[in-house]
Amino acid sequence: MILTAAILAGGCATLEVKPLPEPIRPPTPQEEVAEAMGPAPEEPRELVMTPTPGVPVGPGMAEGADDKLGEDLTGEPIAISFNGVPLAAFIDELFNERLGLSHHISPTLAEKTDLVTLRVLDPLPPAELFAYARRVLESYGVLIRGEDDGTLTFVDSDDISSGEIPILRTGRALPEVPATHRTIFQLVSLKVIRSNDIAGLLDTLISGLDLKVHELPERGAVLLEGSLRTVEAAVSMIEVLDQPVLIGRRGLVVEPAFLQVDDMAGDLTSILEAQGYAVEQSGGGIGAGVILLPLDTVNKLVVFATDPEVLERVREWARVLDVQREAAVEDGWFTYAVQNTLAANLSTTLDRIMGIDSSGSADDEGQRGARQTSAGARLFVDEDRNLVFFKGSGKEWASIRVMIEKLDQPVPSVLIEVLLAEVTLSDREESGVEYLARIGLDGRRVDAQLTGGGVTLTLDGAGETRALLRMAFEDSRVVIRSRPRLVVKSGEQARLYGGTDIPVLSQRAEGTQVEGSTSIVQQIDYKRTGVDLQITPIVQANGLVDLTVSQQLSEARATGAVSLTPSILTRQLETSMTLRDGQSVLIGGLISESQSKGRSGIPGLGRIPVVGRLLDRTELLVMVIPYVIVDSRQGRELLKQIESQLELHRRFL
Repeated sequence: MILTAAILAGGCATLEVKPLPEPIRPPTPQEEVAEAMGPAPEEPRELVMTPTPGVPVGPGMAEGADDKLGEDLTGEPIAISFNGVPLAAFIDELFNERLGLSHHISPTLAEKTDLVTLRVLDPLPPAELFAYARRVLESYGVLIRGEDDGTLTFVDSDDISSGEIPILRTGRALPEVPATHRTIFQLVSLKVIRSNDIAGLLDTLISGLDLKVHELPERGAVLLEGSLRTVEAAVSMIEVLDQPVLIGRRGLVVEPAFLQVDDMAGDLTSILEAQGYAVEQSGGGIGAGVILLPLDTVNKLVVFATDPEVLERVREWARVLDVQREAAVEDGWFTYAVQNTLAANLSTTLDRIMGIDSSGSADDEGQRGARQTSAGARLFVDEDRNLVFFKGSGKEWASIRVMIEKLDQPVPSVLIEVLLAEVTLSDREESGVEYLARIGLDGRRVDAQLTGGGVTLTLDGAGETRALLRMAFEDSRVVIRSRPRLVVKSGEQARLYGGTDIPVLSQRAEGTQVEGSTSIVQQIDYKRTGVDLQITPIVQANGLVDLTVSQQLSEARATGAVSLTPSILTRQLETSMTLRDGQSVLIGGLISESQSKGRSGIPGLGRIPVVGRLLDRTELLVMVIPYVIVDSRQGRELLKQIESQLELHRRFL
């Protein structure tokens, strides 16, 4: 609901604006309010989930000590160039002469006649040069082993292949391993698929290559064995294959109101299969296009489908089946949560439409608000929770529910803008509306009408009425009394009062005389003076607004003597009209006369005072403009526009 804003026009005195108070708390989102208003269980319970302590993760790769050889070498960068050098001579020159390392070459390797060509034009640090030369030697089948005394032994890989320590890796994303001929073992944990399933798939995809897949079902993992290139390819394939079978499918949770979930699953399976859909229930596999998973413990049905249109068809059939079951209920309880109006008002309307008897057991304890239908069913209204309960057959409830849903529609609101102005009349003018009609707008003549509520002047736009009043105001003929804005729900009455309560002597009595003195008893009442506005709008289906306006303006006037019996001038107007959204109407006809000092003004020449006792004639004009608010979006837009027009508190908004 939009906050009702009222602005009363004042004089030209300087006002000291104080900061607006802070709100007690921030606004609560509408979703939270709706959830909080729902019926709470007798024993509130909720699902509690607490994370468990994590399991320590070990190193991601295991390797032998020989893999770290040469990492501690330091010194100046070295540039080398070898062209067709025997393998043994290459080892002796590079590792002994250039790097200064003691080494030993196995007899088998010394007999090899392979020639090595290696050029490093940009000098490399000793540690990088060692690693680079090691990779070159591995391509010739030469391995380097470190001894306990720090000596390096160069051997042929064929001599020690059986005793070489393999490299073991875990996980899927690990640091890169240097290219090596050694066997790589990689432990891969599976997220979704079983180890035997992934082993069969890899055997089909990478058949004939040096890859072995060891199943570890107790760990939910597989151990890959093979060369570095083959293992990396297998890990990439596992990333693609280790996905949920239902990936890409859409889900729907169905909570039947009347059917049991097993019965609904069986009926849906029969209907969809008859229409040509492949349907599987729990335990029957997951290869079908539609999968139904009934949950008996919570009476819910989970549906999976690849196509949104298929899922929507399942939704429609589930609704039809549940409604049919509802209609088959002979005697049951039904509940409807009223969303947009009061349950009491809705029940009153149902009484008139459906012919529900309001007698019955309304006086019984715990049955407050109970009503009985002609067929013996009963209707209950919980005004505190805004709920409607029905006890009876499902067929009767179905007809009543249709009517309830039609009645449970948002009630529009109306922002009523009212401008109260007082026009000073000349001797030649009968009313202020006549004066405004004579002024016209943009050279046009406008017509005034005499109605039962006074003289009215109706214009299509609020701006035209304001323009007329502004022209009269510049001519010093109009005084703005007040300018309230009210927001009221259609069919309800809004009232705004602004003024002063003045003391008035209502009764005076003399008491008994005691010792020469007479006691006097006076009774003082307070009379309201000021602006009293009452408006009742009704928004029609076509957007027109029926307005019933009751306006009263009263003021106290001195009687010339000091007493508690002032003269109160009251002007009251009551009328009804039909307007469009944003259309304005100007209502007049309340004229008063008084003797006072007056001023006359000539447009364009300013004000020329004429001092003397003159006969003042004034008329109260009321301008009314309705704005229909259908939803919250329109309400927010109107509120922003009102805030942009505020001057006193602009810096605090």
